Amino acid sequence: IIVCAHLRALETLNFTSDMRGFVRCRHWTKRHIMCRSKRDCSYLVELRHRGLVEIDGDDSLKLLQGLTTSDVEEMSVEKPLQYCMMLNVPGRVLYEVLLYRHKEKSCLIECDIDSINGLVRHFKKYMLRSKATVTDVTGQYSVMAAHQSLLDDRRLDVVISSVDPRLSELGTRAIVRRDSLDKSLQQSSLDSYHRHRMLLGVAEGASELVPEKALPFEFNLDYMNGVSFTKGCYLGQELTARSHHVGVIRKRLLPVTIDDVR
Repeated sequence: IIVCAHLRALETLNFTSDMRGFVRCRHWTKRHIMCRSKRDCSYLVELRHRGLVEIDGDDSLKLLQGLTTSDVEEMSVEKPLQYCMMLNVPGRVLYEVLLYRHKEKSCLIECDIDSINGLVRHFKKYMLRSKATVTDVTGQYSVMAAHQSLLDDRRLDVVISSVDPRLSELGTRAIVRRDSLDKSLQQSSLDSYHRHRMLLGVAEGASELVPEKALPFEFNLDYMNGVSFTKGCYLGQELTARSHHVGVIRKRLLPVTIDDVR
């Protein structure tokens, strides 16, 4: 077994496989540095397992600020993409999402396609009298993962694109208009994207981050630029802030490859 961790740390780690190409490890501290894959992500693929929700209105960013772990106010034209999680009151993960700054008062929210309805209900639960609307726009847009040079194809109507904020090795994330996708466009297999993502130790979707059970730091939210410790209050902040300041994270997700099974 080859584990992406500091070699001296392996003697103190207790691994248990979760049968999804990942391992969970106990006794993890910040001195254990995760090694990242250096392979070029030269693929272009439509992520059909990901959906999009649009939040629009005068209070849309304020609502997002109170429900996400990242600082939405830091988004701009130059930095239109953020990674974050949405937590429940006890501080466990409900949704892992990517935020795209679409317009001045609008954001597109990428999440697991099976979580779309739950995400819309979650917003409406806390919306109250906020001047904001939440709409499923999966039918209008597609999420693409690609090497930047492959997005220059003129057949693609790219709405927003930016380097993946989780890890630059993941390449570029882009929103394209669904009606601009040509069947003649040569795409990589979805498996190639998942393989590359797993080699980097990046979990994605409700099947990997089990809602209401997963803890954000177990899935390396802090290492993937997904949390702000200066933004102020948000739903689920108490446990997240306490874990950060205490500095003890008991489990971390790590990528693993198996060379020989006996």
